[in-house]
Amino acid sequence: GNGLRAPTTGYRQVQICESFCTAIVFDCTMVVNRIPVRYTWSMTTEIWQLSESELLADAAAVSHQIQLLEARRIALVGEIDTRVSREKLGFPGPAGWLTSTTLLSPAKATKIVALARGLKNFPDIADAVNTGVMTIDHAALILAFAETPPKNLPEEGRDMARTAMIAAATGPEARTGRIRAAIT
Repeated sequence: GNGLRAPTTGYRQVQICESFCTAIVFDCTMVVNRIPVRYTWSMTTEIWQLSESELLADAAAVSHQIQLLEARRIALVGEIDTRVSREKLGFPGPAGWLTSTTLLSPAKATKIVALARGLKNFPDIADAVNTGVMTIDHAALILAFAETPPKNLPEEGRDMARTAMIAAATGPEARTGRIRAAIT
């Protein structure tokens, strides 16, 4: 639909002969509008060695990759919640499993599960998160409104309000204040 496929990530060890050490090189390839975009970085370049332009570019690129990886984690947890038995998880739900297998706090794991469940019911919000144009925090704010809209708001008004909030929450100028303004 939206031309974005889930990113593939990995790492490989690369032998550096001159210094007789091993470096870790991270690869992330995303397909955006049917065009593979590859981002590679190495842990051997010290941050202090980067130019100002490289610092800015790397910080922005890494932040975007983290955002896409967070969206992928939410989608994966949603599938785990739906498809993996509690016996296989070894826990009553995916939040407990996620907490036990990662460094996430129980509160963060619970938030991820809640987002995964909510995004399944609102594919328009999920699409904005999965394409990297909306943050997880903004998605949570919009989901809170979408899941418990004002009692007197008709269905078409709910859809219009959600569309306005998604528009306010996308792009680099997105701020929580704009989303809250779209709610009123």
